[in-house]
Amino acid sequence: MKRNIHKGAGVVALAFVAVCAVQLVTLANKSDTARRSVRQEWSQSSTAHAVFAEAYRQKCEDGKPIDPKTLADEPVGFAACAERLISDGTAARTGLSNSEAKTLPVAMQKALDAVPVPAPLRWM
Repeated sequence: MKRNIHKGAGVVALAFVAVCAVQLVTLANKSDTARRSVRQEWSQSSTAHAVFAEAYRQKCEDGKPIDPKTLADEPVGFAACAERLISDGTAARTGLSNSEAKTLPVAMQKALDAVPVPAPLRWM
């Protein structure tokens, strides 16, 4: 009797973990799609935006470090990576002011905030 209860509890726990894992992957994909579509929209507003967005894509999304010597031990988020591009002069070289370039990570964050989190992940 106790053995069946333990088996049942194990199956339920495993099913819950599997559902959470699937939803976590789905959430990551939706978040990535939202961020990329906002970057694409943002890049279409001007040539300078397009050039900065392409630099962002190459250096922040393609995994090529901006400066391998100053690469941190921990991953850099999209906002921090965009900030690095602004501080290293990429924004100025594309013809954007720093405040205008900062609208890209702000827009991407708003898009990420709008992605709904599935119920089991909200509970954690």
